[in-house]
Amino acid sequence: MFAVVTPTKIVVPRTPRSTVPLTRGATSDTSTARSTYSDWTAWSCTESCGGCGIGRRTRTCLSASNACIDTTTEFNHESCNQHPCPFGKRICCGNYRLGQIEGHFACIP
Repeated sequence: MFAVVTPTKIVVPRTPRSTVPLTRGATSDTSTARSTYSDWTAWSCTESCGGCGIGRRTRTCLSASNACIDTTTEFNHESCNQHPCPFGKRICCGNYRLGQIEGHFACIP
């Protein structure tokens, strides 16, 4: 397995993302979703380092007729921002340990 290294994160290629919609009314029907909801935002991470974070993206209701229940948030259950935390914080989280990938320090499983 190879990792793509950027200054702010390491992305480890895996199988398709496992996601869980957290708001009722979310739909996988793209025709309905596009007519009622905005496009999904880019994935963001809830933490800045250490592999502790959870990926997150959102979309909002575009309908003026209250056709949407609420803003929809989707969480990705892969760790993100796997680079080590700076001094003063725990370096790596959970089952991750400090290691190297292609000559760069990273928090790895």
